Amino acid sequence: MKKTLSWACALCLGAASLAGCATDDSTMAPAPATEAGKDAKGGANDASNSDATRDAVAGKTPARLLVTVNDSKSSELVAIDLATGKVDGSLSFSGSLGTSYAYDQPYPFLLEQKSDVVARLDSTRPWKVDASWNVTLTDGVDGGYPYTDPVAAIVGGGGKAYVLRYDRNEIAVIDTTSSDGGELGTIDLSSLVQKNDADGIVEMTAGMYVAGKNRLYVVLENIDEDAVSADGEFLYCVDTVSTIVGIDTTTDAIVSLGGTGPQGSIALKGYNPVPGGFVYDKAGDRILLFEEGCYAMPTSDAGDAGAGPRSKGGVEAVSLNDFASTILLDISSDFAPGLGYPSGIAFADEADHTHAVLGFDFTGSEVYRWDTTSPKLGASLVPNAPDVFVSDGAGHLLGTVTAETDAGSSTKVVSVEIATGTSKTLNDGHELFSMPGGFIGGVDIWPQPSPSL
Repeated sequence: MKKTLSWACALCLGAASLAGCATDDSTMAPAPATEAGKDAKGGANDASNSDATRDAVAGKTPARLLVTVNDSKSSELVAIDLATGKVDGSLSFSGSLGTSYAYDQPYPFLLEQKSDVVARLDSTRPWKVDASWNVTLTDGVDGGYPYTDPVAAIVGGGGKAYVLRYDRNEIAVIDTTSSDGGELGTIDLSSLVQKNDADGIVEMTAGMYVAGKNRLYVVLENIDEDAVSADGEFLYCVDTVSTIVGIDTTTDAIVSLGGTGPQGSIALKGYNPVPGGFVYDKAGDRILLFEEGCYAMPTSDAGDAGAGPRSKGGVEAVSLNDFASTILLDISSDFAPGLGYPSGIAFADEADHTHAVLGFDFTGSEVYRWDTTSPKLGASLVPNAPDVFVSDGAGHLLGTVTAETDAGSSTKVVSVEIATGTSKTLNDGHELFSMPGGFIGGVDIWPQPSPSL
Protein backbone atom coordinates (compact mmCIF):
# COMPACT_ATOMS: atom_id res chain seq x y z
CA MET A 1 0.00 0.00 0.00
CA LYS A 2 1.65 3.18 -1.18
CA LYS A 3 1.44 6.40 0.75
CA THR A 4 1.30 10.09 -0.11
CA LEU A 5 4.23 12.19 1.01
CA SER A 6 2.88 15.64 0.40
CA TRP A 7 5.81 17.92 1.52
CA ALA A 8 8.74 15.88 0.41
CA CYS A 9 7.70 13.48 -2.40
CA ALA A 10 4.78 11.80 -4.16
CA LEU A 11 4.13 8.14 -3.49
CA CYS A 12 0.46 7.27 -2.95
CA LEU A 13 4.00 8.34 -2.78
CA GLY A 14 17.32 -3.05 -13.76
CA ALA A 15 20.95 -2.50 -14.21
CA ALA A 16 23.54 -5.05 -13.13
CA SER A 17 25.28 -2.62 -10.78
CA LEU A 18 25.07 0.85 -9.25
CA ALA A 19 25.95 2.55 -12.52
CA GLY A 20 26.68 6.26 -12.79
CA CYS A 21 24.79 8.61 -15.09
CA ALA A 22 26.58 11.36 -16.95
CA THR A 23 25.44 14.88 -16.19
CA ASP A 24 24.40 15.39 -19.81
CA ASP A 25 21.97 12.48 -19.56
CA SER A 26 19.04 13.33 -21.80
CA THR A 27 16.58 12.50 -19.04
CA MET A 28 18.11 15.24 -16.91
CA ALA A 29 18.45 17.96 -19.52
CA PRO A 30 17.33 21.42 -18.35
CA ALA A 31 14.30 22.79 -20.15
CA PRO A 32 15.25 25.54 -22.63
CA ALA A 33 14.89 29.27 -21.97
CA THR A 34 14.24 29.05 -18.26
CA GLU A 35 17.18 31.02 -16.90
CA ALA A 36 16.38 34.11 -14.85
CA GLY A 37 15.21 36.90 -17.15
CA LYS A 38 14.27 34.50 -19.96
CA ASP A 39 11.05 33.13 -18.54
CA ALA A 40 7.83 35.08 -18.52
CA LYS A 41 5.90 32.86 -16.14
CA GLY A 42 6.92 34.72 -12.99
CA GLY A 43 5.91 38.17 -11.86
CA ALA A 44 6.80 40.82 -9.32
CA ASN A 45 5.80 40.04 -5.79
CA ASP A 46 5.87 41.63 -2.37
CA ALA A 47 7.29 38.63 -0.52
CA SER A 48 7.89 40.34 2.82
CA ASN A 49 6.71 37.17 4.56
CA SER A 50 9.86 35.43 3.36
CA ASP A 51 12.26 38.03 4.80
CA ALA A 52 13.55 35.60 7.43
CA THR A 53 14.25 33.00 4.79
CA ARG A 54 16.06 35.48 2.55
CA ASP A 55 18.02 36.97 5.45
CA ALA A 56 19.40 33.53 6.27
CA VAL A 57 21.16 33.52 2.91
CA ALA A 58 21.69 37.26 2.43
CA GLY A 59 24.40 37.96 -0.11
CA LYS A 60 24.57 34.30 -1.04
CA THR A 61 22.18 32.02 -2.90
CA PRO A 62 18.63 33.41 -3.19
CA ALA A 63 16.04 31.43 -1.27
CA ARG A 64 13.94 29.43 -3.71
CA LEU A 65 10.98 27.12 -3.54
CA LEU A 66 11.63 23.90 -5.44
CA VAL A 67 8.39 22.53 -6.85
CA THR A 68 8.24 19.16 -8.58
CA VAL A 69 5.47 18.57 -11.10
CA ASN A 70 4.77 14.96 -12.10
CA ASP A 71 2.86 13.97 -15.23
CA SER A 72 1.98 10.72 -16.91
CA LYS A 73 5.08 10.63 -19.13
CA SER A 74 7.57 13.25 -17.95
CA SER A 75 8.11 15.53 -14.99
CA GLU A 76 9.69 18.87 -14.14
CA LEU A 77 11.39 20.61 -11.24
CA VAL A 78 10.86 24.38 -11.05
CA ALA A 79 12.86 26.83 -8.89
CA ILE A 80 10.89 29.93 -7.81
CA ASP A 81 12.68 32.90 -6.24
CA LEU A 82 10.87 33.71 -2.99
CA ALA A 83 11.84 37.38 -3.17
CA THR A 84 10.57 38.06 -6.69
CA GLY A 85 8.14 35.25 -7.45
CA LYS A 86 9.99 34.60 -10.71
CA VAL A 87 10.86 31.19 -12.07
CA ASP A 88 14.67 31.22 -12.07
CA GLY A 89 15.04 27.88 -13.81
CA SER A 90 13.53 24.48 -14.46
CA LEU A 91 14.63 20.94 -15.17
CA SER A 92 12.75 18.27 -17.09
CA PHE A 93 13.21 14.59 -16.26
CA SER A 94 11.69 11.34 -17.43
CA GLY A 95 9.12 9.28 -15.59
CA SER A 96 5.84 10.04 -13.88
CA LEU A 97 7.15 10.06 -10.30
CA GLY A 98 9.80 12.27 -8.72
CA THR A 99 10.55 14.87 -6.08
CA SER A 100 13.33 16.96 -4.56
CA TYR A 101 15.07 16.17 -1.26
CA ALA A 102 16.79 18.91 0.73
CA TYR A 103 15.95 18.37 4.41
CA ASP A 104 19.14 18.89 6.48
CA GLN A 105 21.35 18.36 3.45
CA PRO A 106 24.40 20.36 2.29
CA TYR A 107 22.95 20.43 -1.23
CA PRO A 108 19.61 19.46 -2.75
CA PHE A 109 18.85 16.26 -4.63
CA LEU A 110 16.34 15.35 -7.30
CA LEU A 111 14.89 11.86 -6.88
CA GLU A 112 13.62 10.38 -10.15
CA GLN A 113 11.67 7.75 -8.30
CA LYS A 114 10.23 5.81 -11.19
CA SER A 115 13.50 5.94 -13.14
CA ASP A 116 15.70 4.93 -10.16
CA VAL A 117 17.93 7.99 -10.61
CA VAL A 118 19.30 10.21 -7.83
CA ALA A 119 20.72 13.53 -9.03
CA ARG A 120 22.73 16.06 -7.05
CA LEU A 121 21.63 19.59 -7.89
CA ASP A 122 23.91 22.61 -8.08
CA SER A 123 23.66 24.44 -4.76
CA THR A 124 23.48 27.90 -6.37
CA ARG A 125 21.40 26.96 -9.43
CA PRO A 126 19.26 24.06 -8.22
CA TRP A 127 17.78 23.41 -11.64
CA LYS A 128 21.17 22.17 -12.86
CA VAL A 129 22.49 18.63 -12.28
CA ASP A 130 26.17 18.25 -11.38
CA ALA A 131 26.19 14.48 -10.78
CA SER A 132 23.72 11.60 -10.87
CA TRP A 133 23.49 7.94 -9.96
CA ASN A 134 21.34 5.03 -11.06
CA VAL A 135 20.28 3.15 -7.92
CA THR A 136 18.57 0.15 -9.48
CA LEU A 137 21.23 -2.19 -8.04
CA THR A 138 20.95 -5.95 -8.49
CA ASP A 139 18.51 -6.84 -5.72
CA GLY A 140 15.21 -8.32 -6.83
CA VAL A 141 11.76 -6.83 -6.78
CA ASP A 142 11.07 -8.59 -3.46
CA GLY A 143 7.34 -8.64 -4.12
CA GLY A 144 7.17 -4.88 -4.55
CA TYR A 145 7.18 -2.55 -7.52
CA PRO A 146 9.45 -2.77 -10.61
CA TYR A 147 11.05 0.58 -9.72
CA THR A 148 12.98 0.98 -6.45
CA ASP A 149 11.32 4.25 -5.42
CA PRO A 150 14.16 6.24 -3.75
CA VAL A 151 12.63 8.45 -1.02
CA ALA A 152 15.72 10.08 0.53
CA ALA A 153 19.41 10.73 -0.18
CA ILE A 154 21.09 11.40 3.16
CA VAL A 155 24.61 12.83 3.11
CA GLY A 156 26.91 11.30 5.72
CA GLY A 157 30.60 11.72 6.43
CA GLY A 158 33.56 10.60 4.35
CA GLY A 159 32.06 11.57 1.00
CA LYS A 160 29.14 9.16 1.29
CA ALA A 161 25.40 9.49 0.90
CA TYR A 162 22.80 6.89 1.73
CA VAL A 163 19.88 6.40 -0.66
CA LEU A 164 16.80 4.92 0.99
CA ARG A 165 14.77 2.89 -1.51
CA TYR A 166 11.19 2.30 -0.37
CA ASP A 167 10.56 -0.83 -2.43
CA ARG A 168 13.84 -2.64 -1.82
CA ASN A 169 15.76 -3.96 1.17
CA GLU A 170 19.20 -2.54 0.31
CA ILE A 171 20.39 1.02 0.95
CA ALA A 172 22.52 2.31 -1.92
CA VAL A 173 25.73 3.97 -0.71
CA ILE A 174 26.95 6.52 -3.27
CA ASP A 175 30.19 8.47 -3.60
CA THR A 176 29.35 12.17 -3.33
CA THR A 177 32.91 13.18 -4.24
CA SER A 178 32.40 11.72 -7.70
CA SER A 179 31.12 13.71 -10.64
CA ASP A 180 30.29 10.60 -12.67
CA GLY A 181 28.01 8.72 -10.31
CA GLY A 182 30.50 6.56 -8.45
CA GLU A 183 29.29 3.84 -6.11
CA LEU A 184 30.64 2.78 -2.74
CA GLY A 185 28.46 -0.19 -1.87
CA THR A 186 25.19 -1.27 -0.29
CA ILE A 187 23.73 -1.99 3.13
CA ASP A 188 21.48 -5.05 3.21
CA LEU A 189 18.46 -4.74 5.52
CA SER A 190 16.80 -8.01 4.48
CA SER A 191 17.73 -9.59 7.84
CA LEU A 192 15.32 -7.09 9.42
CA VAL A 193 12.25 -8.40 7.56
CA GLN A 194 9.85 -9.61 10.25
CA LYS A 195 8.29 -13.07 10.31
CA ASN A 196 4.73 -11.95 9.65
CA ASP A 197 5.61 -9.35 7.00
CA ALA A 198 4.32 -11.25 3.98
CA ASP A 199 5.47 -8.74 1.35
CA GLY A 200 9.11 -9.26 2.35
CA ILE A 201 10.02 -5.55 2.28
CA VAL A 202 11.05 -3.38 5.23
CA GLU A 203 9.74 -0.17 3.57
CA MET A 204 12.45 2.31 4.57
CA THR A 205 10.73 5.69 4.70
CA ALA A 206 12.99 8.32 6.30
CA GLY A 207 16.26 8.80 8.11
CA MET A 208 18.91 11.16 9.42
CA TYR A 209 22.67 11.26 9.89
CA VAL A 210 24.19 12.43 13.18
CA ALA A 211 27.84 13.28 12.64
CA GLY A 212 28.81 13.41 16.32
CA LYS A 213 27.61 9.84 16.80
CA ASN A 214 28.70 8.42 13.42
CA ARG A 215 25.21 7.06 13.11
CA LEU A 216 22.59 6.84 10.43
CA TYR A 217 19.10 6.29 11.81
CA VAL A 218 16.61 4.75 9.36
CA VAL A 219 12.86 4.49 9.89
CA LEU A 220 11.23 1.26 8.68
CA GLU A 221 7.47 0.97 8.24
CA ASN A 222 7.48 -2.86 8.23
CA ILE A 223 3.93 -2.94 6.92
CA ASP A 224 2.42 -5.69 4.78
CA GLU A 225 1.58 -3.92 1.53
CA ASP A 226 -0.70 -6.81 0.59
CA ALA A 227 -2.83 -6.53 3.76
CA VAL A 228 -5.20 -3.89 2.42
CA SER A 229 -8.89 -3.56 1.75
CA ALA A 230 -10.21 -4.43 -1.70
CA ASP A 231 -10.42 -0.75 -2.65
CA GLY A 232 -6.86 -0.09 -1.46
CA GLU A 233 -8.00 2.52 1.06
CA PHE A 234 -7.27 0.76 4.34
CA LEU A 235 -4.05 -0.79 5.60
CA TYR A 236 -4.88 -3.65 7.93
CA CYS A 237 -3.04 -4.31 11.17
CA VAL A 238 -0.74 -7.35 11.09
CA ASP A 239 1.63 -8.75 13.66
CA THR A 240 4.62 -6.56 12.80
CA VAL A 241 6.13 -3.46 14.42
CA SER A 242 7.54 -0.34 12.82
CA THR A 243 11.15 0.30 13.85
CA ILE A 244 14.17 2.60 13.80
CA VAL A 245 17.45 0.89 12.93
CA GLY A 246 20.95 2.22 13.63
CA ILE A 247 23.88 2.03 11.19
CA ASP A 248 27.50 2.75 12.08
CA THR A 249 28.63 5.01 9.25
CA THR A 250 32.30 4.21 9.81
CA THR A 251 31.66 0.56 8.87
CA ASP A 252 28.17 0.76 7.31
CA ALA A 253 27.11 -2.10 9.58
CA ILE A 254 23.81 -2.43 11.43
CA VAL A 255 24.30 -1.82 15.15
CA SER A 256 22.06 -2.43 18.13
CA LEU A 257 20.29 0.55 19.66
CA GLY A 258 19.29 -1.54 22.67
CA GLY A 259 15.69 -1.87 21.55
CA THR A 260 13.33 -4.81 21.40
CA GLY A 261 13.05 -4.87 17.61
CA PRO A 262 15.12 -7.07 15.27
CA GLN A 263 18.89 -6.73 15.91
CA GLY A 264 18.32 -4.25 18.72
CA SER A 265 16.29 -1.79 16.63
CA ILE A 266 13.80 0.50 18.36
CA ALA A 267 10.29 -0.94 18.27
CA LEU A 268 7.88 1.96 17.84
CA LYS A 269 4.67 2.24 19.84
CA GLY A 270 2.84 3.70 16.87
CA TYR A 271 2.60 2.07 13.46
CA ASN A 272 3.18 2.93 9.84
CA PRO A 273 5.24 6.17 9.96
CA VAL A 274 4.53 7.77 6.61
CA PRO A 275 7.32 8.76 4.19
CA GLY A 276 8.25 12.34 4.99
CA GLY A 277 6.32 12.39 8.25
CA PHE A 278 9.58 13.12 10.00
CA VAL A 279 11.16 16.15 11.71
CA TYR A 280 14.10 16.57 14.07
CA ASP A 281 13.70 18.57 17.28
CA LYS A 282 17.23 19.81 17.93
CA ALA A 283 16.48 21.27 21.38
CA GLY A 284 15.06 17.96 22.60
CA ASP A 285 17.44 15.79 20.54
CA ARG A 286 14.50 13.75 19.38
CA ILE A 287 12.80 12.60 16.19
CA LEU A 288 9.09 13.21 15.70
CA LEU A 289 7.30 10.67 13.49
CA PHE A 290 3.84 11.16 11.98
CA GLU A 291 2.18 7.74 11.90
CA GLU A 292 -0.92 6.69 10.00
CA GLY A 293 -1.59 3.63 12.11
CA CYS A 294 -3.61 0.71 10.77
CA TYR A 295 -7.17 -0.60 10.69
CA ALA A 296 -8.78 -3.70 12.10
CA MET A 297 -9.90 -6.19 9.49
CA PRO A 298 -13.67 -5.92 9.03
CA THR A 299 -16.01 -8.44 10.55
CA SER A 300 -18.62 -10.21 8.47
CA ASP A 301 -21.22 -7.58 9.42
CA ALA A 302 -19.01 -4.59 8.64
CA GLY A 303 -21.06 -3.79 5.56
CA ASP A 304 -19.34 -1.44 3.13
CA ALA A 305 -17.08 0.14 5.76
CA GLY A 306 -14.04 -1.72 4.47
CA ALA A 307 -12.27 -1.64 7.81
CA GLY A 308 -12.75 -1.60 11.54
CA PRO A 309 -11.35 0.99 13.97
CA ARG A 310 -7.98 2.63 13.45
CA SER A 311 -5.21 2.18 16.03
CA LYS A 312 -1.59 3.28 16.60
CA GLY A 313 -1.92 6.49 14.61
CA GLY A 314 -0.54 9.88 15.66
CA VAL A 315 2.79 11.51 16.46
CA GLU A 316 5.55 9.64 18.29
CA ALA A 317 8.77 11.12 19.69
CA VAL A 318 11.97 9.06 19.89
CA SER A 319 14.91 10.39 21.90
CA LEU A 320 18.31 10.07 20.25
CA ASN A 321 19.87 10.21 23.70
CA ASP A 322 18.34 7.13 25.34
CA PHE A 323 15.98 5.98 22.50
CA ALA A 324 12.94 6.23 24.75
CA SER A 325 9.70 6.44 22.79
CA THR A 326 6.70 8.60 23.72
CA ILE A 327 3.31 8.99 22.05
CA LEU A 328 2.71 12.75 21.87
CA LEU A 329 -0.56 12.65 19.95
CA ASP A 330 -3.03 9.82 19.35
CA ILE A 331 -5.28 10.36 16.32
CA SER A 332 -6.76 6.87 16.30
CA SER A 333 -10.15 7.98 17.64
CA ASP A 334 -10.14 11.55 16.28
CA PHE A 335 -11.02 10.66 12.70
CA ALA A 336 -13.36 8.10 11.21
CA PRO A 337 -11.86 5.32 9.06
CA GLY A 338 -11.09 6.60 5.59
CA LEU A 339 -10.45 10.15 6.79
CA GLY A 340 -7.38 11.85 8.14
CA TYR A 341 -4.50 10.15 6.37
CA PRO A 342 -1.29 11.89 7.54
CA SER A 343 0.34 13.87 4.74
CA GLY A 344 2.92 16.15 6.38
CA ILE A 345 4.48 17.52 9.55
CA ALA A 346 6.59 20.64 10.03
CA PHE A 347 7.65 23.01 12.79
CA ALA A 348 6.04 26.42 12.46
CA ASP A 349 9.02 28.16 14.05
CA GLU A 350 12.59 26.82 14.08
CA ALA A 351 13.25 28.81 17.26
CA ASP A 352 10.36 27.20 19.16
CA HIS A 353 9.54 23.58 18.48
CA THR A 354 6.38 23.63 20.59
CA HIS A 355 4.49 24.93 17.54
CA ALA A 356 3.96 22.55 14.65
CA VAL A 357 1.54 21.88 11.82
CA LEU A 358 0.08 18.55 10.73
CA GLY A 359 -1.33 17.91 7.29
CA PHE A 360 -4.15 15.45 6.64
CA ASP A 361 -5.55 14.14 3.40
CA PHE A 362 -9.32 14.09 3.75
CA THR A 363 -11.47 14.42 0.62
CA GLY A 364 -9.15 17.42 0.25
CA SER A 365 -6.13 18.61 2.19
CA GLU A 366 -6.42 20.14 5.66
CA VAL A 367 -3.63 21.48 7.86
CA TYR A 368 -3.93 21.86 11.64
CA ARG A 369 -1.91 23.90 14.11
CA TRP A 370 -0.66 21.71 16.92
CA ASP A 371 1.01 22.44 20.26
CA THR A 372 3.56 19.63 20.60
CA THR A 373 3.10 19.68 24.39
CA SER A 374 -0.61 18.88 24.04
CA PRO A 375 -1.99 15.33 23.68
CA LYS A 376 -4.93 16.72 21.68
CA LEU A 377 -4.96 18.12 18.18
CA GLY A 378 -7.98 20.34 18.64
CA ALA A 379 -9.79 22.05 15.78
CA SER A 380 -7.29 24.78 14.90
CA LEU A 381 -7.27 24.64 11.10
CA VAL A 382 -4.91 26.86 9.11
CA PRO A 383 -7.15 28.70 6.61
CA ASN A 384 -5.99 28.72 2.97
CA ALA A 385 -3.21 26.23 3.74
CA PRO A 386 -1.34 24.78 0.75
CA ASP A 387 -2.20 21.26 -0.37
CA VAL A 388 1.51 20.41 -0.40
CA PHE A 389 3.67 22.41 1.97
CA VAL A 390 6.96 23.14 3.64
CA SER A 391 7.60 25.53 6.54
CA ASP A 392 9.96 28.48 6.16
CA GLY A 393 10.78 28.17 9.87
CA ALA A 394 9.46 31.68 10.50
CA GLY A 395 5.72 31.22 10.77
CA HIS A 396 4.74 30.58 7.16
CA LEU A 397 3.80 27.61 5.00
CA LEU A 398 5.04 27.68 1.42
CA GLY A 399 3.55 25.38 -1.14
CA THR A 400 0.99 24.81 -3.84
CA VAL A 401 -2.78 25.01 -4.17
CA THR A 402 -4.35 23.04 -7.00
CA ALA A 403 -7.80 23.72 -8.40
CA GLU A 404 -9.63 21.13 -10.46
CA THR A 405 -11.40 22.30 -13.61
CA ASP A 406 -13.11 20.58 -16.52
CA ALA A 407 -9.91 21.09 -18.51
CA GLY A 408 -7.71 19.50 -15.85
CA SER A 409 -5.79 21.00 -12.96
CA SER A 410 -4.25 24.41 -12.42
CA THR A 411 -1.80 25.20 -9.64
CA LYS A 412 -0.51 28.36 -7.99
CA VAL A 413 2.31 28.82 -5.48
CA VAL A 414 1.42 30.51 -2.19
CA SER A 415 2.79 31.60 1.14
CA VAL A 416 0.38 31.34 4.08
CA GLU A 417 0.85 32.83 7.54
CA ILE A 418 0.24 29.96 9.96
CA ALA A 419 -1.18 32.11 12.76
CA THR A 420 -3.78 33.94 10.66
CA GLY A 421 -4.19 32.06 7.39
CA THR A 422 -3.31 35.17 5.40
CA SER A 423 -2.29 34.00 1.94
CA LYS A 424 -0.08 35.54 -0.74
CA THR A 425 0.41 34.22 -4.23
CA LEU A 426 4.14 34.10 -4.85
CA ASN A 427 3.87 34.13 -8.62
CA ASP A 428 1.82 37.37 -8.62
CA GLY A 429 -1.49 35.77 -9.44
CA HIS A 430 -0.36 34.21 -12.69
CA GLU A 431 -1.20 30.56 -13.16
CA LEU A 432 2.09 28.73 -12.80
CA PHE A 433 1.16 25.25 -13.92
CA SER A 434 -1.61 23.75 -15.98
CA MET A 435 -1.50 20.01 -15.54
CA PRO A 436 -4.18 17.85 -17.18
CA GLY A 437 -3.61 14.55 -15.40
CA GLY A 438 -0.60 15.88 -13.50
CA PHE A 439 0.12 16.34 -9.81
CA ILE A 440 2.62 17.97 -7.47
CA GLY A 441 5.44 15.62 -6.46
CA GLY A 442 6.73 17.77 -3.60
CA VAL A 443 8.04 21.14 -2.45
CA ASP A 444 11.29 22.15 -0.73
CA ILE A 445 13.06 25.35 0.29
CA TRP A 446 16.65 25.79 -0.82
CA PRO A 447 18.86 26.87 0.85
CA GLN A 448 17.29 25.49 4.00
CA PRO A 449 16.17 28.40 6.21
CA SER A 450 17.55 26.92 9.42
CA PRO A 451 19.42 23.61 9.28
CA SER A 452 18.44 21.38 12.18
CA LEU A 453 21.86 19.79 12.64
